[in-house]
Amino acid sequence: MEEKNGANQAFRTTFSYLTTETHPGISLHDVTDDVQRIVTESKIRNGWVHLVSQHTTTGVMINEMESRLVDDFRQFLTKLAPP
Repeated sequence: MEEKNGANQAFRTTFSYLTTETHPGISLHDVTDDVQRIVTESKIRNGWVHLVSQHTTTGVMINEMESRLVDDFRQFLTKLAPP
């Protein structure tokens, strides 16, 4: 435990589930607002966020949700594993 400005700074953790409805085929979702809400509600001001997918055919990717990038990624996945 470290003291900073007279306050105890203990290591804190929080745990939350984030559920997103998906549809058959390639489905890309921006969860930034949901994660931001969870972080804000936790009252934790410094640290990191760890996202884990609980399904084998799901992945977590960090990138901008820019429309051309999303289109490129969707096309890449379709070529990689056609429906």
